[in-house]
Amino acid sequence: MSRPVPTDGRHARRNASREKITRAFLEFVREGVNEPGAQSVAERAGVSVRTVFRCFEDMEALYQELSAAVRAEFLPRAVLDLNTADRMERLKRLVANRVAMFGEMEPYRLAAENYRDRYETFEDDYHFLIAKERERLEIAINPDGALSAELFDALTAVTGFGYWRRLRFDLDLTRAGAARVMEVSACAILDTLDRIPPVEDEGGVR
Repeated sequence: MSRPVPTDGRHARRNASREKITRAFLEFVREGVNEPGAQSVAERAGVSVRTVFRCFEDMEALYQELSAAVRAEFLPRAVLDLNTADRMERLKRLVANRVAMFGEMEPYRLAAENYRDRYETFEDDYHFLIAKERERLEIAINPDGALSAELFDALTAVTGFGYWRRLRFDLDLTRAGAARVMEVSACAILDTLDRIPPVEDEGGVR
């Protein structure tokens, strides 16, 4: 019978420091600080700058915690109850789901986009999230391929985070105002169909 391997105290302390540093960094981002420096993060985490770079190879490695946080917190929440074949109702449910998430995602997504030109990881993550938005939209309102490519592309444009960012920060709308405009825009595009057919799909939770 093998004996249990004793806990490596240094490894445990390093993991604890890493968690504190990550939490401090994400707190700064949530507060709207797009680019917190190592010194500021270290002070908030209660560690030394040297410890920051023991736990993370460089600032890019720390910034990558943004991507991990977005994926872990928000991707599971993109699941929809699709127990209806009414295409317009499905679209409204998708928009409601997104605006709830987009409001909370703002500081994370804006900070990550701030790093796109500097770090390839964030460029890849940007395109990953856009692809996920499109994939979820297709599952919700076009699983049967009934919509034209142009109509689907238009809906993709007005239900994505890019449109939300424009409404919130270029047009300076409140979250509630941006939510209303996003729903009106999406529903108006779908309503250009002479007759909106029901979705030929099994439905369910996706």
